[in-house]
Amino acid sequence: MTNYATATNTATASFDAVMDYLHSIPISYETKKFVYRQLRQEVNENHHKTMKDRLQQISGLKRGWDGDDGLPIKKKTIQNFAQVLSICDFADVADWSLFPNTNGTLLLEQENASISIASTEFSYYAEMSDRYMEAEKQPYSLRAFLETLRTINAFLKND
Repeated sequence: MTNYATATNTATASFDAVMDYLHSIPISYETKKFVYRQLRQEVNENHHKTMKDRLQQISGLKRGWDGDDGLPIKKKTIQNFAQVLSICDFADVADWSLFPNTNGTLLLEQENASISIASTEFSYYAEMSDRYMEAEKQPYSLRAFLETLRTINAFLKND
């Protein structure tokens, strides 16, 4: 799991470094836009592939995967998150890592926030300084989940 987080952070750092360099060289705005779009697409594809690979790995877990009574992740839960990955942007999931939870849900997590994803609902918690936001058992829909993910990302960036 450390490798996954490291790869994500490296991809983000590399993208930022290339963008800094791109802005420092004397080329046209149109060329910069073209390079940015191509680079953003490649970073998106690589990060999504890494996250999709992780989801595929998690989908194969059997009962007791944790050495105890850890439940396998339900197929519908896997499908829900796969659908999220198919339409979200790199920025939506760039700072997040994906883990299985022993209760049979997925856990999307970063330093100050977590989202638990089940087949028909999701819950979340985010904390920044003296502020927090949370909700339990929100009905799952792709739109509601993406809006919540983006709201949490904005909340965490506004510290």
